[in-house]
Amino acid sequence: DTVKRVKSGFILSTQDRRELFLAQTPQVFQYDLIIDAYRELEVDDSSAYTDDASVIEKKGFKVKVVETSSPNIKVTTRDDLLLVEALLRKEHHD
Repeated sequence: DTVKRVKSGFILSTQDRRELFLAQTPQVFQYDLIIDAYRELEVDDSSAYTDDASVIEKKGFKVKVVETSSPNIKVTTRDDLLLVEALLRKEHHD
């Protein structure tokens, strides 16, 4: 995919992908650390956090990237579940 910066429905620029990654969930953190980080969130700032890693980053910690080779599918909707079921059926028949 090509990443674009958009405002009011118009492309402002094309982003350099060399340092951009998509962060998948689930993400793994030390339990006490992530719980404390969420407890310290300011209500007004909560919309600025799009995943657990962004909450940890706000606390000043470095977050290590772990690249995966297999699909890491987050199941949150019925369509997600249908996709997982299809992949499992395919794997079972191969």
